[in-house]
Amino acid sequence: MRLRPKVLPRAKEAIARNIFPGCVIGSLCNGVREVEAFGSLCQDTEEVQPNTVYDCASITKSVVTATLAHQLLDEGRISLDTRLIEHVPEYAARWRDEITVWHLLTHTVGGYALSQWKEKSAKEIEQLVMTTDFAWRPGERYAYGNVSSLLLGLLLERVLGKSLLDSARTCIFKPYDMKQSSMISTSYSCAPAEIVDSTEVCGVVHDESARMFARERRAVGHAGLFSTADDLLTFAEAFMKGEIVSNGIISVLQKNQIEHLGSSTGLGWELHQEWMGNYTNAIGKTGFTGTSILIDRAQQKACVILSNRTYPRRPTDSRTITAFRKAVHCSF
Repeated sequence: MRLRPKVLPRAKEAIARNIFPGCVIGSLCNGVREVEAFGSLCQDTEEVQPNTVYDCASITKSVVTATLAHQLLDEGRISLDTRLIEHVPEYAARWRDEITVWHLLTHTVGGYALSQWKEKSAKEIEQLVMTTDFAWRPGERYAYGNVSSLLLGLLLERVLGKSLLDSARTCIFKPYDMKQSSMISTSYSCAPAEIVDSTEVCGVVHDESARMFARERRAVGHAGLFSTADDLLTFAEAFMKGEIVSNGIISVLQKNQIEHLGSSTGLGWELHQEWMGNYTNAIGKTGFTGTSILIDRAQQKACVILSNRTYPRRPTDSRTITAFRKAVHCSF
């Protein structure tokens, strides 16, 4: 396909406009893989390499957390109707008897942000999540947020009998040869995510609440994945082949689960979003740090964009990165 000439003008423009200091763009088209790097890790420093590791932020929700849930659904160890309290009985907030795996995968519980507790310890955050009431009954509204994936991650740990840290490694990274992927931190050369209080956040998870858990060597369901474009394309290729989860699960997760609510989401993946460009039948996920993954199984195409748009300071909105993602996807 010759990826570089298609995306080079867009990458150069984005760097010139300080949308990010650098990025990696990877594509997979009918088995042909291309990965191109642009710009620098920071302003006017070391150049980005095709294998540069990035903090993938909320891509964690799909590639790790949702995938582990899909595998358990495949094995019949859970169902979409499995209730949270069946495996996390200490959950004590309102409507505790009603929250299911389906609600957690579709973000149809919500009403508060974990960021309000970013100064709390991991233990304090977990206790607050267990007792803080949602603003509406599960299933009444779509409310994308971190808390759904945090709770789903806790449920998965109970069912799997091991930590998300171990499960990500043994069920996803190792069997699918994602050699530079890890959770909560990375030992590889990594793009810095942000400068906070004169300290560079680099190699440790950027999300504040996830970072509190990471200090205790605990991975959570909503953030913490570090990866490369090549590893994420490897994931996408295995997914398209029906190797990571079965075709039956894929056919369900690609369907809009909340059309009746006037919105759109799959089971743990985004659908029908502006940033996807012309790929109207694709699934995908974005990350706050400036990352995204898009998979179109029907066309056998995938695209990964990794950047540190939060460096040196996080932007006030997502309009520029959304436009960049859309422009890249419209290029091929």
